[in-house]
Amino acid sequence: VKPAFRPLAALSAKERRSILSSRIGVLGHGNMGYAIFDNFKSQGYIVTHLSHGELGAATKTLAMRKRTSVGSVGTNASVDTAADVEKKGEESPQVAIFDVLFVCVPAKHVSEILIGLSGFRGVIVDTSSAKIENVGDISYVKALGDISAYDIVHKEERISKIRRTYLIGTSTKACMTVATLLGEMDLEPIVLGDLGQMGPLRKKWYPFFTGWWQAFLITFGVWFLTAIYALCRYLDTAAGKYDQSRAPLYLMNKAICWTGMWMLALPFWIGGIAKLMCKPLCSCMVFMLDIRKHLGILGALLIVSHVAISTLIFNNKYYGKFFKEDGTLREWAEYSMIFGVTAFTILIPVSVSSFIGKYSHYEWRVVQYGLSMLLLTFACVHVVMMGNPSSPSTQRGWKAIGDKSAHLGVPSITFVSSVPVLLLLGFRFLTDIVMPYVCCGACMPKEGRLQKFL
Repeated sequence: VKPAFRPLAALSAKERRSILSSRIGVLGHGNMGYAIFDNFKSQGYIVTHLSHGELGAATKTLAMRKRTSVGSVGTNASVDTAADVEKKGEESPQVAIFDVLFVCVPAKHVSEILIGLSGFRGVIVDTSSAKIENVGDISYVKALGDISAYDIVHKEERISKIRRTYLIGTSTKACMTVATLLGEMDLEPIVLGDLGQMGPLRKKWYPFFTGWWQAFLITFGVWFLTAIYALCRYLDTAAGKYDQSRAPLYLMNKAICWTGMWMLALPFWIGGIAKLMCKPLCSCMVFMLDIRKHLGILGALLIVSHVAISTLIFNNKYYGKFFKEDGTLREWAEYSMIFGVTAFTILIPVSVSSFIGKYSHYEWRVVQYGLSMLLLTFACVHVVMMGNPSSPSTQRGWKAIGDKSAHLGVPSITFVSSVPVLLLLGFRFLTDIVMPYVCCGACMPKEGRLQKFL
């Protein structure tokens, strides 16, 4: 994969004049056709919008609409009328009416149109999903299949987030010509190769939940293990005292909360470890960095499920240790709940920001890193207080770990779910504050490696 985007300012004077004087045609009156036409028109290019229909022999039966724009750039260039086109077509059917022709029509019409354009001297840009195996001797580029008309038209949003787009073509010259024009649309074109790269191109154009199913498998695997642990520790057939009627909600709620906490913490484990690894990172670590967002969102969904289930069953029958004899909450339980509610409240802006994404670098760090660390801190306090109740006196909490008379000494879920998160908080404090600032970066080289210490 090689970047093909070249800013117009970096071109030679000759190339600049050639590109700016290019005659561009846009075939198709769909959203994409109008978007491309309006974009080039606003930049001063010579653009002609063509009626949707068969092209025939390219110069004989092509009907031009009177939607032709000559911009401020290249105003001395002339634009052929429909009569001129037909006359030139009679003289030479091989003449190139346009330097670049964007074909924005449904895939089922593309093959027929390409046959009619046989011998076309310009570059044909196909924006459809059609699979074209043989295009003859014409210059053909397949592009913009991963870009919507909305991305092209709305300039403010294009500039705030430049979109990467992939293309293939019959020749390097054709790809570079189209790539330069796409660069003028505030896109970042990447050339994948010739038409033989149609398979990789379609994977780039039409990804199927890339990263999501891998993140789901990781989350499901963690949940499966935590669910087995919860059933073994709390069911009366193993190390617990509850019958199977408590399994669907009460026990699964513990596994869901546990998995949710770990999924919220896992992205920060990945990021912290990546800081300490030698660069360049291995492909596996790069992939894990790419799916941190997916893991975090799945963790947030699990926490929402935990809150919903807990609300349904929160009474003294299920959570007897939380309540006094008069039915009110104990003091430690109230503190635990307020920390939990605060953590859940912080989770809302953190999750929403993952979908919006309209933040500067510093805003992003405050929301995604600062608030997330605060969220995990409050969540840990919430869970630790639940696992170590100060009353009633019969509740031993984590002190019962290892005692064979209490769940056969198996650690409680509050312990195994919160300790890794607590370790994470200490780990990120070390890598983000102590090493860079307290140690003045002496123990963390700028390239992020710690070879002397690993």
